Amino acid sequence: MTKKTIGAVALLAVLFVGATAWVWWIKQFPIVSGEVASGTVWNEPPTSPSRNGRHIEPGSQVKVYEGFILVITPKGERIISPHGWYSGLRLKPNGLTGDTSKP
Repeated sequence: MTKKTIGAVALLAVLFVGATAWVWWIKQFPIVSGEVASGTVWNEPPTSPSRNGRHIEPGSQVKVYEGFILVITPKGERIISPHGWYSGLRLKPNGLTGDTSKP
């Protein structure tokens, strides 16, 4: 291999590692977070006929990540729910943080 080819391969490797690290870093932060106005967390997907759910307590905080939500109740209990396993999630407009331009 020529020096030019080795340099190009090295540059591509550095760019790939940098992009991968950036994606990992971004996934560590919530897409949006705020105080819950209403919502229900289910023990199975809402479409399942044998599901049980519980309403999210007023005053709870929620953080929406790429694959799940994290609910923190006023008592400090933490509930992790994958997307599709909660319904009717509404956040109060005051105190929202993150990208709220997405539906």
